[in-house]
Amino acid sequence: MIFRKNTLYIYTDGSSLAKPRKGGIGIRYVYLDDDENEIRIDYNQYGYREASSNQMELLAVIEGLRHIFHQDIMINYNYIEIRTDSMYVEKPEPLTTLCRLSVITILV
Repeated sequence: MIFRKNTLYIYTDGSSLAKPRKGGIGIRYVYLDDDENEIRIDYNQYGYREASSNQMELLAVIEGLRHIFHQDIMINYNYIEIRTDSMYVEKPEPLTTLCRLSVITILV
């Protein structure tokens, strides 16, 4: 994977178990430091009761954006790029294609 400088990448995923119905989210922040070394920070939350997979996918993106300022991210970034495997997050309509990695870019 090729990363750009001055860009914060947020990988998000959410899931839910059928029985017992519990959900969780996973978030990974990736960026290049000043020496162009790849830095990764992982953040996970578990234990959401009565949650659907779609709810967890959306929550992962929301929490990923919300927790940016709680992480030790040592770069000045101009872009935030969210990467998700959720078609529900990218295009909330009935799924008509197979799941693929989606990219959402935000200019900061």
